[in-house]
Amino acid sequence: MTVTEALEKLKNYEQTSFALSHAMGLLYYDGVTAAPKGAAAVRSDTTGELSRIDYQLTTAPDTVEMLETLMAARTELDAVTRRKVEEYWRSYDRTRRIPEEEFVAYQKLTTRADDVWQTAKTNNDFALFEPYLQEIFDTLKRFAQYWEPEKAPYETLLDNYERGLTVAACDQFFAALRQKLVPLIQRVTAHADRVDDTPLHADFPIPIQREFSDFVMGVMGIDRNHCIIGETEHPFTINFSRDDVRITTHYHADMVASSLYSVVHEGGHALYELHTGRELARSNLGNGVSMGIHESQSRFYENIIGRSRAFCSVIYPWLKAHFAPRLDNVTEDDFYRMINKSEPSLIRTEADELTYCLHIMVRYELEKRMFGLRRAVPAGAVQGAGRGRRGALRRSDPHQQLAGGEDLEVRLHEGSRGTVRVGLRQVRPGLLCGLSREEVHRGLRPVKNGKENADSVRVLFLSFIRRRRQAHPPSPALRRQGSAP
Repeated sequence: MTVTEALEKLKNYEQTSFALSHAMGLLYYDGVTAAPKGAAAVRSDTTGELSRIDYQLTTAPDTVEMLETLMAARTELDAVTRRKVEEYWRSYDRTRRIPEEEFVAYQKLTTRADDVWQTAKTNNDFALFEPYLQEIFDTLKRFAQYWEPEKAPYETLLDNYERGLTVAACDQFFAALRQKLVPLIQRVTAHADRVDDTPLHADFPIPIQREFSDFVMGVMGIDRNHCIIGETEHPFTINFSRDDVRITTHYHADMVASSLYSVVHEGGHALYELHTGRELARSNLGNGVSMGIHESQSRFYENIIGRSRAFCSVIYPWLKAHFAPRLDNVTEDDFYRMINKSEPSLIRTEADELTYCLHIMVRYELEKRMFGLRRAVPAGAVQGAGRGRRGALRRSDPHQQLAGGEDLEVRLHEGSRGTVRVGLRQVRPGLLCGLSREEVHRGLRPVKNGKENADSVRVLFLSFIRRRRQAHPPSPALRRQGSAP
């Protein structure tokens, strides 16, 4: 096969690969947002067959010949094509090491597990989900050994989901984080009663919260022709291309700030995807450069921008007017203090900016320990997970769902979507933009008009994300942004 023939083959391969990924993604999104409860089995079988087609396409002799030809000539290719080929080769090399039937079975398993997890979480019944978690755990360890038999499984999985990340790097980072952050959290917690956020826990009708989500997405400048919002148990963002990105949220009538910052967070993910370069769309480079950088984008919007006074000045008048009289006695300054209140909690997605980092730290320690064991959840581990979080965060919660902490389960049951879905940059997202919180707020403070304020936010954010896409390897992208705190 000549290079010219291989390049033509690459175009066709890209189109088919994207179509398969698009179809499986749509099945997943529909399954967790709108599909009838009894449809999980047929969805699992369909996903399995689509994954079989994908496996056979990826490992087909003509695909391998195409990739080998282009890899041999990669120094002659332009930068984007070379990067595409390298990523396709990595994907092929990983896929070929897994037997086809195991590959298909795993896709079916994670689809079934997701459905069971939804029920288990709602009913606070961990035993219902535990066998699925164990099977996913066993499969991931086996896959890791297929890929890199000479390495510890957790090292392989870390690198698989955050390229270049190692246990040693995480240990060093989290040790420094614990040393500085735990005493600070203890001092802040001692004065938690200085901010009374009771008004945010009144009854906020969910239909009006849905309207508020639409308003917030408008403030963020999210193109609703290419991004919709759905409702699910655990909020997430899924991107099919820069032309079709979908975010989700979960509404609580007595926690209006929960969905607000879920929408801002997922909206940050969406903006990152919606501004992918047109030349990368529908290719294997048409996604975020890494999970860590992706999370830095969403958390930059959620915390650095979303909890700023400038952002509050744009959204609070709408909130106060449409939920009257619930907030009649709450000033804009009161609201700003409420949404920046810090206190320990047991659910990561509800954690404040300060204590969030400890959730990541505890999750890492749990995962590292689990992958050194034979069982995903040995006797007492669920209670131990709860104690671990309560110990680090000094918090008990009678309403904790799935005593081991939902975060561990939701990430493991997602399986191929990432065991550790966090890079070190999550903890300090502003570093990725080269901007401190003070610089961001100074840039927004002079802007008085709401629309101009929102526009200035978008310019600030998009000026960064347009520069860092999948066309650059993730590890150097992380290193360029500075060291851990």
